[in-house]
Formats: sequence, structure tokens, C-alpha cells
Amino acid sequence: MASHTILLLAVLCVAAATPLAHGLIINGITITNITITGLLVCSETGNVDPSCSSCSGVPGALVQLSCMGGQTTLGQVLTNLTGFYKIALGTVDSLLFDASDCKVVIPLPVVGTSCALLPPTGNLQTTVTLVGVVQTLLSAIANFVAGHLTWVH
Repeated sequence: MASHTILLLAVLCVAAATPLAHGLIINGITITNITITGLLVCSETGNVDPSCSSCSGVPGALVQLSCMGGQTTLGQVLTNLTGFYKIALGTVDSLLFDASDCKVVIPLPVVGTSCALLPPTGNLQTTVTLVGVVQTLLSAIANFVAGHLTWVH
């Protein structure tokens, strides 16, 4: 019986000494949720083009958050009627998020849209940039924006 108690105490000591997975920490704040926002526009690059006054947002396009070198998709959404998208990650997915390794990816062609200016094949992709952290009593939300889209064949 004493050997079982010693073994149990040893396991508890090891468990107590093992650091917990904290995920993303920004300025000492443990992030519990992440949002990534962006806009897909009907232009040759998918980006806002100041010289194109008639370029509107692309509705219904699939937008993915691809991480770990493209091995993992942490979230996916469809753009709204104005081409805006917001990917929201909860606590579990936030543990896997690494801004230096995650990209916003828009697979081409974008099906079901009247936008003929986007490239017909490949992907549009971009990195994400932190714009701020909102801290509440129960959570901390890191807000990121998608950058300038580039075409990758």
C-alpha cells in the first residue's frame, strides 16, 4: 500500500511541475480568443484598388486560416455580401495559432460570384497583423487583420 502512495505522490509531483499549454501570450497576457478580419474585393489582386471606383466586395467566397505550413486549417468562413470576413477562433484553436506561421488563404476560382477579375486558379493568400488585444474579466481577445493579398499558383 505504501508503494502505491509513493507512486501516486511521484505522479502528482511530476504533473504539478509540468507547464500547462498556454498558447499565444502577448505582453504577458494569455490570449483565449482570436479574431481575424479582412476584405476580398473584385479586382485583379483581390485587394482594394483606389483607381477602381466600381470594384466591390466579393460575396460568398471561402476564406481559410491555414497554419503549420498548410497542414492545418484552424477556421474557415464565407465572405458576407460586401466581401468582408471574420474568422473567430475559440480557446482550443487559439492554442494552435501562431501568427508567424498562419496565413489567410482564399482558394481560386471563387465559385458563385460574378467577379471575373480574380485569377482563375491558385490561391490568394496573406499574413496577419496584430492590431490590438481586448481584455475582459473572463477572456483576452487578440484582434488581427489580414494583409495585402498575393496570388500563389
